[in-house]
Amino acid sequence: MQAIWLIVVADLTMSIDNILAIAGASQGHVSLIVFGLCLSIPFVVFSSNLLANLMDRYPALIYLGAAILGKVAGDMMLEDPFLVKVLHPSDVVRYLADALMIATILVAGRRISASRRRQAEHPV
Repeated sequence: MQAIWLIVVADLTMSIDNILAIAGASQGHVSLIVFGLCLSIPFVVFSSNLLANLMDRYPALIYLGAAILGKVAGDMMLEDPFLVKVLHPSDVVRYLADALMIATILVAGRRISASRRRQAEHPV
């Protein structure tokens, strides 16, 4: 039962992550959102084993994907109408926000991974 629960939670998390990434990358264009979902969902379903093997073989792909998500997250935040109205972010601020989001996601992922590795090596 625990394994089923973990699979359901992982699938929901990846689905939400996929939807948010596509919505952010499409910058509000509904046709791009629909195209992205129609393309990415079958791609992930049919190539998940290949993707897992590639990520095992080339761990840098995980960091590249995380960096892309960080950039999209930074762009989404700074394109929010309220923040644009209040902050009037310049291009320099946008690049700094992108860099900060990329670094934050990469560092957080590294720390979480290291923590899980330590827990696996020394169970309580």
